[in-house]
Amino acid sequence: MTLGRGLLKTARPVQWSKNVLVFAAPGAAGVLDNAEALGDAMVAFVAFCLAASGTYFLNDTRDREADAQHPTKCRRPIAAGVVSPVLGYVMGFGLILAGVAVGFIPHWQLAVTVAAYVALTTSYSFWLKHIPVVDIVAIAAGFVLRAIGGATATGVPISNWFFIVASFGSLFIVAGKRSGEMGELAGDAGSIRPTLEVYTTSYLAYLRAVSSGVMLVAYCLWSFEKADLADAGGFPYYQLSIVPFAVAILRYAMLLDLGQGSTPEDIALHDRPFQIAIALWLVPSKTILDQTVEALRDRRHFYRRALESSCGGPVEVMRIEEALNLSRATADGATVVIVSTIQAFRVEDPTGRKVYDRNSVFAEHLLNVPADRVADLFPDADRKPKPSLVNAAAHRDRR
Repeated sequence: MTLGRGLLKTARPVQWSKNVLVFAAPGAAGVLDNAEALGDAMVAFVAFCLAASGTYFLNDTRDREADAQHPTKCRRPIAAGVVSPVLGYVMGFGLILAGVAVGFIPHWQLAVTVAAYVALTTSYSFWLKHIPVVDIVAIAAGFVLRAIGGATATGVPISNWFFIVASFGSLFIVAGKRSGEMGELAGDAGSIRPTLEVYTTSYLAYLRAVSSGVMLVAYCLWSFEKADLADAGGFPYYQLSIVPFAVAILRYAMLLDLGQGSTPEDIALHDRPFQIAIALWLVPSKTILDQTVEALRDRRHFYRRALESSCGGPVEVMRIEEALNLSRATADGATVVIVSTIQAFRVEDPTGRKVYDRNSVFAEHLLNVPADRVADLFPDADRKPKPSLVNAAAHRDRR
């Protein structure tokens, strides 16, 4: 094995799949169809990949002697002598610093989150992994910090339900990972990972049962709570999302019981039924938004007819980005309806997304319009736009 390949292998690019958790919060909030939010989430992904690879270098360098005794970890480049310990430490600290630096690009809060992740994983490598229970909680916290990182990068607030699901979901995965390791290492488990000598099969099964149960109950309660906020005639997207979510969890639990959980990324990347369940659960907000706009623009659709009846005149339906090209003639001659998911505006940084102004609900979306164009559109002294905005949650009633 060459040095270059050894460095790449130690960086563990396969493990980067865990960092897709940064897309969880903005995805749940429905803002990933916004180019800026998607770009910030991508930056968060890169930041965590760099930081994670750095911690892998430090961890492998620290554990090189123990890894040399492991049936599979003995092939790791540092344990095998392909990468020297000095270079391992240099690469580790360098990648960690790069990850934190990248975190400053979207928001400083992301950099702080990445730094907290690094502090946690480094503490785990040097100390926490030797303490039973604490080692499991520490790894689970690393998954949660990834999810928090996606939220801080995009300015999306984290709900209590999301935090509960993410926390206990992470605990479920890590408990399964420990169970898989016990099965693979058998009698050598204690000598390679001391905490495995303390854990029992029944205890880890208990952990999996409790964490998966809390996660499923929390997700169901969140789904019904969101459904209650929708109009009675709305399509039950939230309630139906429980089915693929539960199937994915139950499928994963079955695979854990079969001893396949030591590498969670393998299940995510290779188990087709699990992938299908996740795909069915992920209903893209952009798709629903497109369906909503299409329905409101179709003059034969019930929603369009009801809209025209309520407005009592011509109606123009558009997305937020289309409002930048709104003409004065359209503004004066028709009721302007802008359709978006309400989640797209529930962000901590309202720049370009502020819509809850009583009489000028989409003024912030016209920041890029030339000054003479703004004066032509909004001649009043208060410079507030007069067209109406309908910001309906397309997930709920598709209005």
